[in-house]
Amino acid sequence: MTRKDAWYFVLVATVLVAGCALSRPSRFYVRIADALTSPSLTEPLHLVPWQFTLTEFTRVCPDVRPVARLETAYQAVELKVDERFPLAALSVVAIDPDDRALLDVPIFLEIENGAPPAILVRSDDADLNRGWVFALGAGTFRIRIQTLCGPRAETIIPGRVISRTSPPAVTPSP
Repeated sequence: MTRKDAWYFVLVATVLVAGCALSRPSRFYVRIADALTSPSLTEPLHLVPWQFTLTEFTRVCPDVRPVARLETAYQAVELKVDERFPLAALSVVAIDPDDRALLDVPIFLEIENGAPPAILVRSDDADLNRGWVFALGAGTFRIRIQTLCGPRAETIIPGRVISRTSPPAVTPSP
């Protein structure tokens, strides 16, 4: 290999490595809770401790019914900095292909945080371990909810954290 070829190789390798580093997503999902779906949109979901145990997983997954979609009463979540939001307040209903609600379908919840993070997501966070998320700083986030067993159905709830001095979001009147 000539000196010119070596420099060309180093240049191409540098461009490839830099391109890969720059193409990393700035957001990612972190699993925060497992739950069973709500019976209706007016009732909350049932959180289970952090994640289903192996015993529970083998008990709930063999009886999986097909889920066409997940529906939620929340169109969006808006929090203020230093505010806590109970995940159990979410209502998520599993709907089968015949548009009937399915009871107690196992699901999991994830948070997609931006940079800087808007929601505190740490495994040693006492609030998160009790089923609450803590608004860390102003920014946006998303809560993704997916079925745990069988073919995946999912719904995403966008969220934002505003500073304590920000005016509330203005909704245009009809």
